[in-house]
Parts: sequence; structure tokens; C-alpha cells
Amino acid sequence: MSTDGVVVSTDGGLLRIVLDRATARNALRAVDMRRITAAVTDAVDGGATRAILIRSVGPHFSLSATKGLLRRGLSTDLAAALESELVAVELTVRSSDFKEGIAAFGQRRRPEFTGR
Repeated sequence: MSTDGVVVSTDGGLLRIVLDRATARNALRAVDMRRITAAVTDAVDGGATRAILIRSVGPHFSLSATKGLLRRGLSTDLAAALESELVAVELTVRSSDFKEGIAAFGQRRRPEFTGR
């Protein structure tokens, strides 16, 4: 199912969620977070899902996600802000760029980000 930048599909026990908002640098909007949360909740509640893959298409999205969280934080309550942050952290820490950043820091070298 594709809904304005969030593509959700299932393949056996695998739930795939792809952020496809390249023109917005894959920045997460509140509506995107709700769709992702609903897809994950439905998959977990259904019991047939064994794994969840979340990825993005196009440019890096972690900085844009951070900016979005800051903007939304000014107009939401604490519970909603924390839920949004939880989803954003889950999305960014699973990226190859996050792993590259951690490895580069540990090796004291410049990271080579790929946008994945």
C-alpha cells in the first residue's frame, strides 16, 4: 500500500516500510509517523510478522527528521513528541549511514555516507 510517500508492503512474515519522499529529503511528517506506527502495530498484533524492514529512498533523511521533530515539538504535547522521536530514532539507527557514522567515529576518520 502506498500513501503519499510511505510505501507499506508485506511478503510472508516480512513487513516492508519504505519512505519515498525524496523531494522533501524523506523528512518525516506527523502523518507519516502515524502511518508507520499503525502499520507496525497492525503487523505485530496480527502475529504473522517475523521481521520489519524500514528504509528510505533517495537522500539522507536523519537531519530532516531532526528538523521536523524540532518544528513539531513546538506545537505538540510531550507524549506525541516522544512518540514521534521514537519512530525517528528507529528509522535512523537502522540506516547504513548511521552504522558508517559510528564506525568512522570509532576509527577516527571521516565518514563516507551513501544516503542509505
